[in-house]
Amino acid sequence: MRRKTAEKTRDRTLHRVIETCSGDFNIFRAALREQGLLKREPVRVLIELGVHISVAMLALFLILTNEHILLRLFSMLTFSTALMGISTNTHTSSHFATSKHTWRNEALTYLGYSLINGLSSNFWWEKHGIHHKHPNVIGVDDDIDLMPFFALCEDHARHSSLWVRMYYSLQWLAFPFALGLNGVNMQLNSIRYIAKKITEGKGHRYRYSLDAFFLILHFVLWFVLPATIFPWTHVVGFYVVNRVLMGYLMFTIFGPSHLPPEAVFVGSEARESDHVFRQTATTLNYRTGPLGGLVCSGLQLQIEHHLFPWISHTCYPRIRPYLKSFCERYGYPYREFGWAESVWKSLRILYRPKPVHDQWIVFDSQEHQPDA
Repeated sequence: MRRKTAEKTRDRTLHRVIETCSGDFNIFRAALREQGLLKREPVRVLIELGVHISVAMLALFLILTNEHILLRLFSMLTFSTALMGISTNTHTSSHFATSKHTWRNEALTYLGYSLINGLSSNFWWEKHGIHHKHPNVIGVDDDIDLMPFFALCEDHARHSSLWVRMYYSLQWLAFPFALGLNGVNMQLNSIRYIAKKITEGKGHRYRYSLDAFFLILHFVLWFVLPATIFPWTHVVGFYVVNRVLMGYLMFTIFGPSHLPPEAVFVGSEARESDHVFRQTATTLNYRTGPLGGLVCSGLQLQIEHHLFPWISHTCYPRIRPYLKSFCERYGYPYREFGWAESVWKSLRILYRPKPVHDQWIVFDSQEHQPDA
């Protein structure tokens, strides 16, 4: 009873703040913090991580001990999905949003990315940091740059030669097959990144060396040790199938937040001083069920994540109704679609690439005031 009363009081307080803050995001954010909604929740995040690891181990056990082909295929898909869950959970730690202790977040990032998934943590920190500062900015945000293989925006297709433009007009036929290499490509880029950093001998040499150690250990655990028990062809084949499946899973989780036409692309010359508008104009949410939410680890609530990246993803559902009210009250875009619809919209831009705006557009249905 006391809990329900406290929640009602908090709800009234926050809606009153939304109505009276005159669109000042700092006031709104301070009110959320005062109500205990912006925090790190290490226990809940680690419990979810434990669930993902447990499911992965169970699926691996079924793959190794069961000879029924359909059960093994289902177990393989479950195994890859659990690894993706570990990756999305690690994403929270990479934002230093699992624990208030920096070293614990770093340790969890090295565990989830470098050791388990074979992705350089330092590569991710640098690449993802740029994405958050400049979401969907052409020429800056590498997450939306698939050139020269695929053109996601009209400018890239238009400024190509005739034969290349002909290929881009048919790229949608090749893209579904190339998606499986998505994770492999990122993994190789991260390995090249860490090798270059170590060779240069500059910057955070201890962190780079630690990263390289866990990457080497990843390949020992995935290749060297299994090869003492199973044939090399089986070991390599298992790894390749897992990487391909994770490539598709990665697209279905990360793509729907920034690729659909509603999430605008802007040129590198565009300037927008309003941080909230810059994030909400380029970002979308998509709806999932409880299981999908567990696998996505808050990435389905991408708007909340981009505006509050330093809190645990377990807090996003609680702040969602208030952030949505704030955006609607002060003319910020807040778009949300079904998961399948968002994935379909993401795929369609291969058939019809998105335009690039040379300035931050104003949404027709809302009167956004950047300086409000």
